[in-house]
Amino acid sequence: MRNLKSCSRTVLAIVLFIAATAAAQTSEIVSLQKGLARSKDSVAYVDRLNRIGMLMHLKSPDSCVFYGMRARAVAGRIGYLKGGTDSDNVIGIALALKGLNNEALQMFGRVLQDYRRYGDSANVAQVYMNFASTSMQLGREKDAIAYSRHALRAGASIPGDSIMGKVYTNYCIANPRLQEDSVRYYIGRSNRIAAAHGDEELLIGNSQVLALFYLSRGERAAALPLLTTALDQARAAGLERLQLIGLNLLAIYHEPKNPALSLELTERQYRLAEAKGYDELKAEVLFSMRRYAALAGQSAKRLEINDALVSALLERQARLGNFIGDYVSYGQLQEDYEGLEKSEKLTRRTAIVLTCLSVAGIILSLLLLRAHLATRREARQKAAINSVVEQQNRQLRTADQFKTRLVSILAHDFRSPLISTLYLIRILKGGEALEEEMKFDFFEKLDSEISGLLGQFDTTLQWIRQQLQGESLRLEQLPLRELFQEAIKSMEVLLSARGVSVENLIPEDLHVHADREMLQFVNRNLLSNAFKFSPAGALITVGALPKDGFLEVSVSDGGPGIDEHLERRLFQIGTGDGSTHAGAGIALSLSREFIEAMGGTIYIKETGPQGSTFAYSLPVSGSSIHQ
Repeated sequence: MRNLKSCSRTVLAIVLFIAATAAAQTSEIVSLQKGLARSKDSVAYVDRLNRIGMLMHLKSPDSCVFYGMRARAVAGRIGYLKGGTDSDNVIGIALALKGLNNEALQMFGRVLQDYRRYGDSANVAQVYMNFASTSMQLGREKDAIAYSRHALRAGASIPGDSIMGKVYTNYCIANPRLQEDSVRYYIGRSNRIAAAHGDEELLIGNSQVLALFYLSRGERAAALPLLTTALDQARAAGLERLQLIGLNLLAIYHEPKNPALSLELTERQYRLAEAKGYDELKAEVLFSMRRYAALAGQSAKRLEINDALVSALLERQARLGNFIGDYVSYGQLQEDYEGLEKSEKLTRRTAIVLTCLSVAGIILSLLLLRAHLATRREARQKAAINSVVEQQNRQLRTADQFKTRLVSILAHDFRSPLISTLYLIRILKGGEALEEEMKFDFFEKLDSEISGLLGQFDTTLQWIRQQLQGESLRLEQLPLRELFQEAIKSMEVLLSARGVSVENLIPEDLHVHADREMLQFVNRNLLSNAFKFSPAGALITVGALPKDGFLEVSVSDGGPGIDEHLERRLFQIGTGDGSTHAGAGIALSLSREFIEAMGGTIYIKETGPQGSTFAYSLPVSGSSIHQ
């Protein structure tokens, strides 16, 4: 069933993230790239860039973003509004495929508003399909069905448009509880539209979707002829993505009775993905190969696949880091570009005013008034220059302060997860003597660590964008026990390695009024410090107690305590005097700043040879918040 769900997501990505008919993917990409030199800085050039980005999305999301950013820049220069919206749609798809789902949903929201303003019903329906796809990746089945129905309604005015074929197919994928007659009805409508537009890819894909429907219900006899025919058709048409899906579905079909054949099919799938540059799919295919090798009893093959899987995971992690860096740079460039546009408009208005003043000066007095206006103009220019310099200095100071805080937050929040991931990788690298079950557990932990790190990076990125946009606080009622459980889970590997345990005594019904990301930084900081200074086998205790409209939250460790001299300066930056808690100053200083911004206080409750207790108090409601 897990393989069926994974394949369903892959089919969904193929159908939803394609806005127009696609023939042999690699050949079309090469053809479009050759044509770029003949259409620089034009509507056709922007459309070609966006088309290449759309075709590259599953093969390489990194290239997808690259072409989307190029298209966005050119569209801005030539004033091609729809081309800019199309490029944002391409970038949003790449973000979703990289797992940055919140960023993707925000991007799709802006794109949807633009397409509605243009009256572009086809692309409105297509963006709703993107929403549905991202919702399915997040496990939100109800949202996926609702967005698919929105797509159906958006396309009601264009029933024969090519996009509606994909909308009908999308609805069947997003709604797994449809009965067979309903599935056949929508797939039939999709096939009629695909046939009318010569969309061979959609016709073959619909056969695979129907086969997946039968497989999910255990009707194997009905699924097999659809699978074999669709794979032959995809191979004959040179449709690489559908070949990859077809091989995966056939492997799932043969798994119960012939896992060795399933392994052979996934090996073919891996070779095709590697030959055609589908790097993002390699790790998923290797996971399937590893499973089939185990079921077939091929231990030596499984060990060989393990080595390839480690390399694929490390490569994917490296690509993700580069991708996020490129996207952050793109966001900053977009803000700079918008600022330049506003400045250019202001300059044009200023020039018009100065021209009118000059004409009036010539009419009233050819000499005296001209000299007078020249003097005034020079004074205004100097004042404007001084104002700009002062404003830039303020911006530089603000940016430097934010950079210092950001470096501290990133270093603190990602060091422990990265150490845990590196620890697992080193164990696997030197683990020839490890048993297979133990290796499998390590692979599962490694996958969980990387996925958790991605989620944490996504939320941190949201917080960074929130700060850059001037939104200092986003307050809400938060379940305190659940937040600490999330922070504890991110440290599981390190805690287990030293035998340190954490006891969460916070009642489940306690809630606090706070900014989620700020509060989680404080929670992770206090837990990290408690772990850092607790001996092996120690117990860390987390508790909370309501007091006069506030909630006092405490974290107690089993460390050596804090000396009186350091205690007075612990929440100040620069406490590095060589003591055991020296290095905690920056993170604790930021923790104090965050807690005070949310209307609370942070302090050392008690300390001694048996350990220390750090605590903070926050309001239960929002009445005491410092806005």
